[in-house]
Amino acid sequence: MIEDDSISEIVLLTQLPTDSWFQGTALRPDGRVLASRLDLPELYLFNPKDPESEPVLLHTFPEASGLVDVCPLKGCHDEFAVISGVFDIPNATFEKPTIWRVKLSPKDDVPPTVSCIGEVAGAGFVAGMIAATEKTLLIADSSNYCIWRVDIATAKSSVLSKGESMVALSEEEPYGINAVCITDRFAYFGNESTGCLGRVPVKFGPDGSDDGWDIHATGPAQVVSDEIPHSDGLTLTKDGNVAYSANYVNGELRRIDIDDATGKGTTTMLMDNLVTPASLQLVYDDNTSGKAKMLCLCLGEIDISWVRDDGDGSWSDIANINESVTVTVTTEVVETS
Repeated sequence: MIEDDSISEIVLLTQLPTDSWFQGTALRPDGRVLASRLDLPELYLFNPKDPESEPVLLHTFPEASGLVDVCPLKGCHDEFAVISGVFDIPNATFEKPTIWRVKLSPKDDVPPTVSCIGEVAGAGFVAGMIAATEKTLLIADSSNYCIWRVDIATAKSSVLSKGESMVALSEEEPYGINAVCITDRFAYFGNESTGCLGRVPVKFGPDGSDDGWDIHATGPAQVVSDEIPHSDGLTLTKDGNVAYSANYVNGELRRIDIDDATGKGTTTMLMDNLVTPASLQLVYDDNTSGKAKMLCLCLGEIDISWVRDDGDGSWSDIANINESVTVTVTTEVVETS
């Protein structure tokens, strides 16, 4: 990995159950990580400080085939939103996108308190989620090609933004926008099939329309970069000037430096030997360096990418991998200066 002035180290979260497919992660206040399992409706707890520890199953959600994402709720302590659904990724069918509220206890022997917020009406494959405010979630819809606003109390929804940069590449590559991040001025998003990093200018608070929402788009979506192919994990630094994207097909990690004046990004390859990286988190410890520790959920490292060596592929390819595929991986902490 080349030197990165925003990251102190990269920790690979690789202690995954056999034959599992994890998709989203969220940080707990104590530094441990929640992870949502896509192939089963299960929420797990990881300890990134102990790579030998086994992940702990916290909860299994009813009436769902899997969990897409998990995110912390603003203004709360150790409370999270989880999104479940009934879906068939190879055949691009999605039903019952449902939001849940999960409150965790400081005691590990006390199960979480889980309540259903509701189904997101009109939504398709809700591929990524972030809490924009204490009242509102933003959800990336990869089949309807839009960003939804969802009321945390009621699951009421409306479209925040929709545009060509969120649309999928083709019928053969049916997944479009699949991740969303938020700053104080923009909602950033990634597009799985086109390799686009985009952003939507936003304003917090009422906009004079009395529609009840506390976040509004103030302009159309803008393309920041078109050089983040098959982006799955997407995260931003605290100042919003740098984005990181994980390519789960070819095992690549990219840095995108965003010019504030032009809104355009310059992309740098950091790593190209990860095995199916699916989620990224930046952890800012109390230190004087200002650098973050990156947590990357993946299957480890490998010398040669085993998924596709032609730079092509999709979520459908990953979903169709069978047990005859065998790889040998190594895990380590990558330190940067």
